Amino acid sequence: MKYKWLDKHLLSQKKVVKEYQNDWKAYKYMISDKMFAMYGTDKTGKDIITLKLDPDYGRELREHYKGIIIPGYYMNKDH
Repeated sequence: MKYKWLDKHLLSQKKVVKEYQNDWKAYKYMISDKMFAMYGTDKTGKDIITLKLDPDYGRELREHYKGIIIPGYYMNKDH
């Protein structure tokens, strides 16, 4: 894992469970069986991090960082 600081931070949150999703080749971070973060690679091998957040804030970030922050292709596009 390239971003060990991220893994450490996510696991420091209460009740977080980390699981490896083999078909995605990614780590999922879950609370009460709901995924809130994912770390893996895209189909080209590029690192990707997905975080669930407030829809309005997500739209604001995508607008400000066009082409860098994009919706997760396997996640709810609003969150």
